[in-house]
Amino acid sequence: MSAIEISCMVKELRRLNKMVESLNGEIEAIQTRIKEEMTTRGVDTLSGDDYRITWKQVLTNRLDSKALKAAMPDLYGRFCKECASKRFVLS
Repeated sequence: MSAIEISCMVKELRRLNKMVESLNGEIEAIQTRIKEEMTTRGVDTLSGDDYRITWKQVLTNRLDSKALKAAMPDLYGRFCKECASKRFVLS
């Protein structure tokens, strides 16, 4: 692949990323309006002819690794696992 082809793909990727950002902003705005309406109505579910929206609290339990590391550093070290990944960044 030539440098010109890569440059063209980068330009296209930037253009598409801007579109995604714009669409994500629109999606978030619509979701916020729907959530506000659900709050006003005091409901956690809305249903229509072709949709069902739920917005409910979900409880999860997560390990506070910072607190564990501070309170029991050797135990934290025994169970800490390093993970490697690759990150694609366009700047």
